[in-house]
Amino acid sequence: MFKITKETAPYFPKKAKNMPFWESFFDKNLKSFFQEKPILDAIFIHKEAFQIIKNHIGFGNDITENQVEQGGLLFGEVIEYQNQENKTTFIGIVNHALAAKTAEGSMRHLHFNHATWHSLLEQQEKIDEKKSKKQLIGWYHTHPKHLDVYFSHVDKKNHLTFFNKDWHFGLVLNPQREEIKCFLGNNFEEVLCILE
Repeated sequence: MFKITKETAPYFPKKAKNMPFWESFFDKNLKSFFQEKPILDAIFIHKEAFQIIKNHIGFGNDITENQVEQGGLLFGEVIEYQNQENKTTFIGIVNHALAAKTAEGSMRHLHFNHATWHSLLEQQEKIDEKKSKKQLIGWYHTHPKHLDVYFSHVDKKNHLTFFNKDWHFGLVLNPQREEIKCFLGNNFEEVLCILE
């Protein structure tokens, strides 16, 4: 029998009306990038988080470990905007990633079993609150070798099961071809992916 020992409040993205928050997260180059363009749905991945992903999936290499799908979780925060057309826009900021090293992968599928979730949640508790926001904002996984980078039928099912908020992100990478695409919410809309 399970017993809840600590209850946490549900997460809601921070609401913002203009651009000042860029000052605290990004350098001047990225700030100027968005000043010249409308605010778009996007995900920004800090270099430390991307390094964890790259190391896990052998990004840029063709090695034994990345012949099957691999994946993990993305942590950080989400900023919510209302743009000029009154459309809700989300920007995800990934500060940390956790590799799901015990996930069961094949050439076309990835399964996070009970042991995988248990291990990831234990690792999440150890993330330094000051160094890295602990909020789960999405996931990443690979499509290795010749597979295209997109959200497959199975990916969509997994996303809707475990990451069903309209502000959850899904990152798909092909490690051999060094391709990356990011998708947002329950409509799996492809969004801008920015690497620090």
